[in-house]
Amino acid sequence: MGNEIWLSMESLWNSLTTGSVFAVFHWDADGIASAAILLKMLGERIVGFYPPRVGVYSLEALPWRRISESRASVLTVLDYGLPGTAYEDLSDIVAPRSVAVLDHHLVEPPRGGGRGVLHYVNPVAQSLGGEEDWPATSFLVYSIPGVGEACDARRCSWLAAVGIVGDLGPVIEARPRAYGTAARLAGKSGYSLRDIAKVVELVDSCYRLLNEECIVHAAQLLGWASGPRDVLDDNRLSRAAEEAAKALRTAMDRVRYLFQRHGIIAYYVESDAYVTSYVGRKLAAMHSDSVVLLLHWAPGRKRGFVYARSMRHQLTRVLRELRESGVPAGGKEHVLAFPVEEPDKGLIEKLADLVERHVFGRSSADGGW
Repeated sequence: MGNEIWLSMESLWNSLTTGSVFAVFHWDADGIASAAILLKMLGERIVGFYPPRVGVYSLEALPWRRISESRASVLTVLDYGLPGTAYEDLSDIVAPRSVAVLDHHLVEPPRGGGRGVLHYVNPVAQSLGGEEDWPATSFLVYSIPGVGEACDARRCSWLAAVGIVGDLGPVIEARPRAYGTAARLAGKSGYSLRDIAKVVELVDSCYRLLNEECIVHAAQLLGWASGPRDVLDDNRLSRAAEEAAKALRTAMDRVRYLFQRHGIIAYYVESDAYVTSYVGRKLAAMHSDSVVLLLHWAPGRKRGFVYARSMRHQLTRVLRELRESGVPAGGKEHVLAFPVEEPDKGLIEKLADLVERHVFGRSSADGGW
């Protein structure tokens, strides 16, 4: 892989260890675990942390008031999946503060056009490894020179495993290298992947309920926890998990079939909880040879999400065309998602057209998004 990524990591880490830091982190288990590792490593240098608006991938979704009030010298963004040009814009907006980005989503890297100070480490975007090499941002944080060793000494390598298990969920066993990495990291701290999965279920309940304060609580809790037991014994997360589990069961009961094409199967679900990825992963595991498309509509919130996942097929070209068309899609090699403002099932048809063309090589009547 060469020295490029390690030099970038050292430069980024130096910026974090010499300034005061506000951390913006993705709302799921990987983002939470990434923030928790930074909390353990940086301590009082972290002067604030908060997630973006759940389900939205844009600079506008960042917690701007909190960032401004923090007076931090460094703004770090963890696991958020925005393209590199967005972070160049961000570095201009927050100057003279510097921006430090750690991510593993498949996005376009920065182009060198920003005027502000930007430290950017995303080996997947920078063609320095794939999803199997970097299955979670928490693992990327752990891999920064010196961080892993310090984390091992504090028996906190299990946090890096939380991100991997959280991101891959029920499909982790289909990713043997990532599975092995997660098992090794958990084992270093004396835990099993079953222990880690229980932690993931608790912390992910916060974003499923669209509860940002719960997400912050989860990050704080993991940041001081000595192990999974401290998380599993937390009353606030236990209550959230019970509420989220009920919402997930209800959502699975409400899943409705839309249509099927060769290699593609589409579904629709209504729920005011953020159940998109949970339902999508379950459906993808049920249809392991297909690309699963899901339209999730939250009627009480008047917004929704389109989601695609496949255990077998890469969706990178589909994701690229969506972004080039101005769709604020986030994703990785085998998954993508984007928000919608109305429950238009025609969007799923158009997405199926893109999948047919880019994944299965079949042209459709519609030339593009």
